[in-house]
Amino acid sequence: MTELFDGADTVIAALGRWPTFHDAEVLALFLRRVTTVDGFADILEVVSGKVVRFRFAGLREWGLSGFNEQNVISELTAEAVEGDLVAVKFWPCYGVSGRVVCGRVEVSMVSRDPAPG
Repeated sequence: MTELFDGADTVIAALGRWPTFHDAEVLALFLRRVTTVDGFADILEVVSGKVVRFRFAGLREWGLSGFNEQNVISELTAEAVEGDLVAVKFWPCYGVSGRVVCGRVEVSMVSRDPAPG
């Protein structure tokens, strides 16, 4: 799955592995329209206590629902779809769930205070 994420090597270097995101908390969701529609999700990986940012470039579908005061996911998965697109699925535990389809996914480590950027 990590081959679908630009920057996965930096997350692996920071955490020592690629996280499963089991019981991870989605701290923030952002949508932005400039020339294309982009989105962000900041996810607190509970084992390390660090935040991983997912940047969804060239959004085609943003089907997330249930975002509330706590948004724990049981798993995060990704797959190549429709040729060159990537679908990322947020599997619910409590709160947010759904799927994002985009042209590219970039991941990076960010501070604990999520902010768009």
